[in-house]
Amino acid sequence: MLKTVFFILTFGVFSLLHAQSSDELQPVYSVTLIHQNLEFYKTQAKLWKKETQKNKKDGTAWFNLFNAARMANAFTPSGEDRPYDMNEIAENIKTNLPNTFEFHYLSFWQNNPSEEGYRHLQKAYELSPDRHDTYHAMITKAEYERDLESIKKFSELWYKHPFYSPGITNWNYNVLASVEQNAIIITQGDNDTYPLWLLQQVKNIRTDVGVINAHIILVEDYRNLLFKELGIAPFEEKAESFKSHREFQEAVLDHIIQSSKRPIYIGLSIPQYLREKWEDNLYLTGLTFKYSEEEFDNKAVLRNNFENRFLKDYLKVDLYDDFSKTVVHFMNQQYIPCLTVLHKHYKMSGEDRKKQEVEEILLKIAKESNREEEINNYLSSN
Repeated sequence: MLKTVFFILTFGVFSLLHAQSSDELQPVYSVTLIHQNLEFYKTQAKLWKKETQKNKKDGTAWFNLFNAARMANAFTPSGEDRPYDMNEIAENIKTNLPNTFEFHYLSFWQNNPSEEGYRHLQKAYELSPDRHDTYHAMITKAEYERDLESIKKFSELWYKHPFYSPGITNWNYNVLASVEQNAIIITQGDNDTYPLWLLQQVKNIRTDVGVINAHIILVEDYRNLLFKELGIAPFEEKAESFKSHREFQEAVLDHIIQSSKRPIYIGLSIPQYLREKWEDNLYLTGLTFKYSEEEFDNKAVLRNNFENRFLKDYLKVDLYDDFSKTVVHFMNQQYIPCLTVLHKHYKMSGEDRKKQEVEEILLKIAKESNREEEINNYLSSN
């Protein structure tokens, strides 16, 4: 009986970022929109800093410098000093661009999460309501408060924005297609959480499914509100009673799994160290694992999901120029576990046409994520 899949360990879910740095001045976006490497962010930080020195009132230059520096700090290897002083950049923005969108938005990031930070976020939105930069943070604030009206408002604004990625949307549609009625999905980051909410809020797709982000569920007041809505018993222990953040997070997730009366699914984006406690009870169903204490034929469920429920055309043909294509290629690697299982299944059952379909998707994903050698080695040996 197949549960988790060796490809998650052999290939890994994600590969290293491989976008190339450039000596030309370029807009800098969050890694949730476009994947770049550390050298790109360092180069752009230097270039945009020069622009701020030419004109200290250039809001675009300061905005891009802040983004580049923040991303460079985030991608600097653990143990190394962060190359940029974000407080210094923020102070310069405060001095040169007071009461502007850039000042309030970047002040939010410097004070996030806090009441002061959210006041800056609200002001930034009021100054420039058409800029998409504030939308995901406004959704987060509304989610903390379970302000459903605001969640819907900002979900609709974000969904309609040109930067919203159809590829990321399709990927998340297939996450929802991987689970049964009234399930709860435990997610990890931005691109496997917000798009699920947007699909539910804007398109009314799978509104029966509860979405729990493994990070924000650690906030006590929010956790109490959401657990009540989902019919999960309160988690009585306090964060300070645990030896580490990881131990606390694992305890909260274990409480969800053990206390919920609804089917529990864990997204493939949840890191191995958080899944390992329940590894023997996780069954691959597509882009999720189902937690089950009883064995079941998950291969049949996986096959049905892939053949009858998944959106697959976007995996076969590029029908549009996706702004976030680097992120989409990054995320699509998470199809590899289920595709390799299906490939073996179709080969053993003599279903050559379906086996060929899976091979073509695997090879396209491999080409887009620089993993052709690995996938070709797998296919040649299977």
